[in-house]
This record gives sequence, structure tokens and C-alpha cells, in this order.
Amino acid sequence: MNDVEMTQAAERVSKKNKLERKSSQKQKKKQKRVHHTPEETAQEVITKEVPPQEELFKEAPPQQEQSKEAAKEDPPEEEHGYPASPTVNYKGVEMLSPAQEVFLRENIKKYLDSSMCVFESGNVMISRRMIDEILSDSYLDNDHIDAFAILLNEKSKISPDQYEKYLYISPIYWHYKVKDVKSVLFLEHIDYKSVQSSSIIINPIIHGEHWTLLVGYIKQERWEFYDSIPNPMHRSVAVKIVSLILTLNCLQIS
Repeated sequence: MNDVEMTQAAERVSKKNKLERKSSQKQKKKQKRVHHTPEETAQEVITKEVPPQEELFKEAPPQQEQSKEAAKEDPPEEEHGYPASPTVNYKGVEMLSPAQEVFLRENIKKYLDSSMCVFESGNVMISRRMIDEILSDSYLDNDHIDAFAILLNEKSKISPDQYEKYLYISPIYWHYKVKDVKSVLFLEHIDYKSVQSSSIIINPIIHGEHWTLLVGYIKQERWEFYDSIPNPMHRSVAVKIVSLILTLNCLQIS
């Protein structure tokens, strides 16, 4: 073998050794990577970082239950009217006696909300708003008239000798009578006995927003109709009421 051949053979051996060393190093690196991240360790890391979905949902209650609890906690709002004045500067006050005016001005301060009840008896209820209405001469309601009758009846009990015995018929009596309502308090006292034991029948009548008064004088056997604005239409209502009273067979007044 000459020198050239020997040199070429040495180079081939050297290249072969280099390739074997590189292959050995790559194999060692692969083994090291597998050793530092074993399958069990990787599974533990995943388990700690991502908890099961069931545990997450257990912590949050359903939205529907939260809404129910919130609804229970909210207290119901009380109904209120508009604020009322602590004073009463109406022309109706001028018709009161000095003692009545002082009493009114002192006590009206207790009712500073328009919806507050000032007077109540049976089916009749007078609120602070209704007191303002009648003192300002703006509106007269059925309850206003009924309240006057109740107070008049209380006065007659205190001093019976000063009052004629009368029978009061509420303005809305006939409204319920036509509908055959029998459970209303102001209907129960209208009967033969109550009529015959009275001297006068008092029946206020409302026609639209106009009030009139029908009075029956039992002993004198006559009817009187009081109307501040005489009108045949107003009188026609009174005639109907007289006819209805006669159908009760309580009177002989014509």
C-alpha cells in the first residue's frame, strides 16, 4: 500500500468515528429529556392546574335561586299619597266657629299625607285629601255626605230631644239596590219598622256633579225637593226614588 492509499484510509476511519460520536450524543440527550419529564409528573401538573369542572360548578349556586332570595329580601313598598300642607287656608274655614277653627288647625298637622285616614265608620272613609276637597269647595263625594249623616246621628244620640227622629238614606243606596246587593251596611236599616218609627226621611241625590236633597215628611204625608239650580232633569231623579220607596210598602206618601 503506497502513501496515498494509507492517507485515504485514515480519513475514512476518522469520519466514521465522528459520525459514531454524534449519534451517541444525540441518544444521550433524548434519554435526559425523558428522564426530567416522566409521564407521572406531567399528569400531576395537569391535575393541579386544571381542577375538575364539577368542583367549579358546585361553588356557584343556580341563578334562579339567587333571584328568589333577592326577591324575599326586598320589602314591599307602602302606598302613599302626595304630601299635604300643615295649614288649611280655605274659604270653608270661614264658616267654622272660632273653637272649631282652632281645633281644625291644631289637628290637621297630624295628617301630612293625602292618603291618611281622618275619619272612618262602617263603609265610610274620609282621607286628608277629602278634607282639603270639601274645605276648598272643589268636590263633594258620597263619603262626605255619609260622614255628615253619621256625625249628625251621633249628635242626635247625645241630645235626642233637640232632633227629630229621621231616617237617612245614603246617596248610593239606590245604586246597590238596583244591583240587588244585600251585604252593605247602609242598606240593612231601610225597612218598614225604621220608616214608621221616623218623622223625616232624608235622601241626598247626586245628578252628575250636582247635589239635591229629597225630604219626606211622614206625619204631614208630603215630599219636598230642594234644588239650588232648579232643573226638570234633577226632579225626574227624585220622582224615580219616591216611586222606589213606595214599592217597599213602607209609606203611604204620594
